[in-house]
Amino acid sequence: MTRLIGILGGTFDPIHFGHLHPVHHLAQQLNLFKIHYVLSARPPHKQIPVASITHRFNMLTRALETYPQSIPDDQEIRRPGPSFTVWTIRKMRQTYQDESLCLIVGMDAYLDMHNWYKWHDIVALTNIIVLPRPGWKPGRGKGAARAADLSRTAAGVVFYANAHEMPITASEIRKRMGCGKDVSDMVPEKVLTYIQKNRLYRTKECHD
Repeated sequence: MTRLIGILGGTFDPIHFGHLHPVHHLAQQLNLFKIHYVLSARPPHKQIPVASITHRFNMLTRALETYPQSIPDDQEIRRPGPSFTVWTIRKMRQTYQDESLCLIVGMDAYLDMHNWYKWHDIVALTNIIVLPRPGWKPGRGKGAARAADLSRTAAGVVFYANAHEMPITASEIRKRMGCGKDVSDMVPEKVLTYIQKNRLYRTKECHD
């Protein structure tokens, strides 16, 4: 049996409970040894993040202080050029040669994975844990991967998790912050304090 290393990538603009609580629940459910929260510094397929790389990583670091298994990962900040997931996975496979690397993605991202850069290499190097979207439940049909399968192989398994889903988005948080509305139930207190101190997300016009 091999240890499970979770990998969750994102722009985290900002990091919020929708990123934290489902993955924390998943870590307990699957006994994840570590979870790398990899900041996508320069995402190739998304619009440019609102907050700077430095601000986003500072918020990520503060958010993970109460999650000892979770690691704020800055490798895509230190690597020049676009933040392609395959390069991150290749680097992590060098570090965790015999462990089960588990890339954690939402259902929408998983369905679009065939458009990712060198996606075949990602599948060959990792297991995939798919988080549900609202109203969807993991299948129980013949051939569906079980949680135990993740610890039996280093890569190649697709596991549909039954995680606690939270309907929170970073765009909604930014909109609410731009309107001066309360988001204390959406982000950790230390993250909210950092946002307020640095006057982030205050440039958007408010539309009720």
